[in-house]
Amino acid sequence: GSFQACLNTAKYKDWVDKEIGTGKSLGVTGTPGFLINGRLSTGAIPIEMITPYIEWYLNPSGQYPGAKGPGPAGNPGAGAPRPGGPQIDPNKIYDFPKDWLKKGISKGPENAPITLIEFFDYNCPFCKKGAEVVDELFAKNPGKIRIISKNFPLPMHPNAAKTAEALLCANEQGKFWEFRNLINTEFWGKFTPEDMKAIAKKLNLHETDFNSCFDGSKMKPVVDEDIKIGQGSGVSGTPGFFINGTSLVGAQPVENFQTVIDEKLAGKKA
Repeated sequence: GSFQACLNTAKYKDWVDKEIGTGKSLGVTGTPGFLINGRLSTGAIPIEMITPYIEWYLNPSGQYPGAKGPGPAGNPGAGAPRPGGPQIDPNKIYDFPKDWLKKGISKGPENAPITLIEFFDYNCPFCKKGAEVVDELFAKNPGKIRIISKNFPLPMHPNAAKTAEALLCANEQGKFWEFRNLINTEFWGKFTPEDMKAIAKKLNLHETDFNSCFDGSKMKPVVDEDIKIGQGSGVSGTPGFFINGTSLVGAQPVENFQTVIDEKLAGKKA
């Protein structure tokens, strides 16, 4: 009847296309995407992460949003996103400082045709999923991908910044990827400094060297620089990815990444 007629004539196609265009212009690159009073959040976000934003807008007093005072190391408190830089532009090819990329943790050949930069918060469940996707892509495209890992701990996770520092301290002893794997498996949900030391012990890291690096906040400036450069390129949540400069936001299916990779490889061949 009339429903079928409406569907067959593509009556609302222009309407849908216009909404897609508007979403893209606001920085939406995946679904679900939410704009809460103009602030973009991507991914299937738990309700307890969204509630503080809404409560703050209903009663905008004090620290944004619904923070309970500064967390560890001066974090702005639960729920607060990183204060915004520019919005992600899905049509832009982003360029990053070469020296900053070079000192990042990486795997894969330096001259690989694909460079995938990841911005992770290691206490974020979407980054756990994102790490699995990255591992799968790395295995599926042997010799073609270089992964560069960068940090973007979110203020809503009080242990995230120290987790990032722990990984960098493990990297000093050549155990970054093993440390990351244990965070995402056996130690998932255990993010305290004591847990980080337990992982170091399990990996047989030199205890005095690890503790000296970790307790002394030696790696904090490295994490802070990652955050600053990420923000400058529109990263506001995690995980955030750049494939040869093209932005991809959120823990999307591996096929979405592979499509971008295949397009980039085809472009290089042409």
